[in-house]
Parts: sequence; structure tokens; C-alpha cells
Amino acid sequence: MTNDRRAGRLESHVHRLARVHGTRHGSGYAVTATLVLTAGHVVGEVGSECLVRPESGGEYPALVRWRGDQIDLDAALVEVLVGDGEPWRAVPELGWAELRGAGHGECLALGYPWVNRDDEERRVAELVCRASPTSGRTARRYELHLVGAPPRDRPRDSGGKSPSTWAGLSGGPLLTKDGKHILGVVHADNRKYGNSSLNAVRVGLLLADDKFARLVRVKPDDVHAEWTAAKPRTVGRGVVAVVLGAVVALSVGVTVAITTLGGGAGPETAPPGAPPLKVQGVTAFKASSQDGRLVLPDAVTMSAAEASSLGEATSEGGSNFDKWYAAHGGGTALDSGFTNITVQNTRSDPVRITDMKVLKDCTAPLNGTALQRYTQGGGGETVKVGFDLDAPDPLPQQMAMTSSGLMGMGVNYFAAETVTLTPGQAQTITVGAFTATRHCRFTFRMVVATSDGSFTQDVDAGSKPFEVSATARPASPAHPYSGYRKAYVQNDKLDWVSVDPSSYEQK
Repeated sequence: MTNDRRAGRLESHVHRLARVHGTRHGSGYAVTATLVLTAGHVVGEVGSECLVRPESGGEYPALVRWRGDQIDLDAALVEVLVGDGEPWRAVPELGWAELRGAGHGECLALGYPWVNRDDEERRVAELVCRASPTSGRTARRYELHLVGAPPRDRPRDSGGKSPSTWAGLSGGPLLTKDGKHILGVVHADNRKYGNSSLNAVRVGLLLADDKFARLVRVKPDDVHAEWTAAKPRTVGRGVVAVVLGAVVALSVGVTVAITTLGGGAGPETAPPGAPPLKVQGVTAFKASSQDGRLVLPDAVTMSAAEASSLGEATSEGGSNFDKWYAAHGGGTALDSGFTNITVQNTRSDPVRITDMKVLKDCTAPLNGTALQRYTQGGGGETVKVGFDLDAPDPLPQQMAMTSSGLMGMGVNYFAAETVTLTPGQAQTITVGAFTATRHCRFTFRMVVATSDGSFTQDVDAGSKPFEVSATARPASPAHPYSGYRKAYVQNDKLDWVSVDPSSYEQK
């Protein structure tokens, strides 16, 4: 059981630290209330047992839940069998980060190395290191260089071998210098630099593994950018307005249209590390007025009375719109949808949006409940840029509207067009996504060039990803909703009725 008095004296970033005793003695770091991240060579195979001793006190049996063997990374997750207590129940939330920028940045490595022992007990070592986002990238690791004098070599053992001075540090975390974000997992020393260098697995690579990301409940696009050198920036006064944009329903892609809103008042100095663009808000991701289709993840059964009351609940102007969809898993646009984002230059010099990317997580299309609102058509929206979400690495293509729909021109929009924001200037970016084969959750990433170098900024739907689903594959081509378990259609009298998905023919 946790020694609460001892835990209360620990700094929060040290509270997560633990000794891990598996096939070897190593270190570990709690990344959830019960999961400890460590090096793969410290523990055995998945399902094997080990022992975890938190720095806050106590001793807990644990099981290996995940190993990085399949992605060729020396890392593992062990689950603590907490029994009558949780050693990390009151620890502040942990962030995940990766180093960005030029040069080296300071970071912290924690663990229980041989060199920091007292008699036979190894004590916590907090090592200040410098690391570069570039060095070690091809080897998928951070190369860490100690700040300060390295320790002496460890005495040779009875066999004449020279064990590592850092033995026991494996599995310890590499943290940002404020201790609030984890960057990597220490797994080896770098002998070519004597005892002054260590290697750490990058957590961004671990999060690219779907099972690891599910276990720790973090997505790759949740990773924070830790800049190696923060410089003063400027931000314009005033509030950036969010402009609601029209949406067009086309077959597969992401669209971007840009409209200048004009500058703000004179700039004021912003704190170090402020991003070059300010994003005030994001509109809901919806289909266009021409396409009234939405899908719910689950099969929803409604009585005739409930269906008849659906009109007010699902009307965009209705007071119960957000509440109704939230209660039913959220209404997801079918095939395509759009959102509008307004960004403003926060610096005292011009910046350019040089690229835009989509960070996506796609699975099979949703097949719960199809909803088809009554529409009378209308004018289409102008489409300038598109990302094909069905492509492995979507390119921001220039797009053309043809009689058969949207067509990519194979030209990078940002390579052909210049998007520059003067100091304080705001622009509205209309962004849409479309897919013909998948259900995708995604965020947008803008690449911004400044006089201090390039930066990236991620935009999501208010702490959650955007979402769009392709139409579920119909069981019968003549019945477009036959791939769904339930379907409701609004007729020309604006009444909602339940229809049989297997036999309904869309009019």
C-alpha cells in the first residue's frame, strides 16, 4: 500500500517513478493510474509477472501487457495489480511530447542507476540532459548528453567484464525540463561517449502503435511540441471571430478555402513560446445544406411519437440539437463535411502557411443509424484544396469541380499558392474532409513559416477529433441504406418516419 506521508513529500514528476523488477532490475514510469512504461529488456514476455515498487512506497505485483517487439522498439507496458490501493491515484495528469526545432533542448532523465546507490539500495537519480530533435532520428531514438561531469567507470566484475555504470536506469522516463511531459524511455547508454551519453526511445513512435495508444488512452495527435528554443513572439489584441462556412457533400477528400478578414489592433508582446498563429474557435463539422445525411454509431430504435418529435431535435436551429446528438453518440457527416477555422498572426512580422496535413485514424464505416433530412438543394460551394482521406499520406491538392464531382489535380496547393498573414491579420480557413471507404477521426496540422523557423499547429474540434464516415457498403445497390441497422427519413412535410434500410429506395 502507498505510503501517503512519503508520497506527499515527492515532487509530482518523481511521484510517478518506480523500480521495476522483471528479468532484470530497472526503472519505470506510471503513464496511467495502473500502467507503468519501462524498457522491454527489463521484463519478460506479454503475460509474464514482474514486481513494481513505486517511489511513493509499497510493492505491487504486475503483469506485462504490451511489448514493442513488433515495432522493433525497446519498450513495454506493465499493469500494476493494485488490490486495495492505487499508488498514482492523485498524481497530476501526464502530458506526452516530442522535441521540435533547431539545436539542443534541456530535458530530465529519471531512474535508479547503479551509480546512484546507497549500500545495496539504488536511489533516485535526476539527470539533466541535452537532446536534439534531429540527432538519432534515423535510429528512432533521442541521443542524450549529460550536463555536467559524467561518473567514473564501474569496476570490472569477476569475469573481467565492465558492467554499465547506468545499469538500472533502463525504463526510466525522459521528461521535458518542467517535468510535465514525457518525451521518451531511457533504454541504453551510448558507450562511444564514455559515461556521458544515453539513448531513449521516442514516445511518438510508441503512440503510432494502435494497441499502445489504446492502452494509455492517448492519440498521436495529442503529442505536445516541446521547442528546443523558445523566443519572444507578438500577438494582436482583440478576439478572432469564428465564421460559419457552408459545406459541400462530395465523394472523397478535404477542402480548404481562404478568406481575408483584415488585421486587428496594434500588437503586444506575447509570452515566450506563444504559437505564431492564434486559433480562437472552430465551427461544428457538418455536411452541406445540399446533403442532409448523418449517421449515428449505434442502432437507435424510436417509436412513431419519438420519430415525429425528431424534427426539432435535429434541426440546426433547434435548441436540442447538440443535446440530442450527444445522447446518441454524436451525428457524423456522411462521405464529407466542412468546418471553418479563423487564425490570426500573433507576431510582429509576416508569417506564411506553407503546408497543411491531416492526422487521421480510420476504421470501417459506421453502420448504426442513417438519418436523411429533407433538402431542396441549393448552390454548391467553391472547392480549392482537397486531401484524400483514403490516401496513405494525403496531399493538399488543388481541386477542380467537374460534372461527376470533385477531382484532384495532383498539384500541392501550398506549393502553387502563397498564403501570407501580415502582423495582426486574420484569415478564415474552410476545411473539409471526405472519404469513400472509411470512418475517420482526424485533426488538421498547419505548417507555419516564420523568421525564426517553421512551426506546426494542430487544430481539432474542441479537444476531440473531427469525424466523417463513408456510407456503409449497401447489401443491395438499389437500396442505399441497406448497410445500416436502422434508418429514419424526413419527408417533404418535414415529418420523420422510420424506414426499412433493406428495402428503402432513396428518392
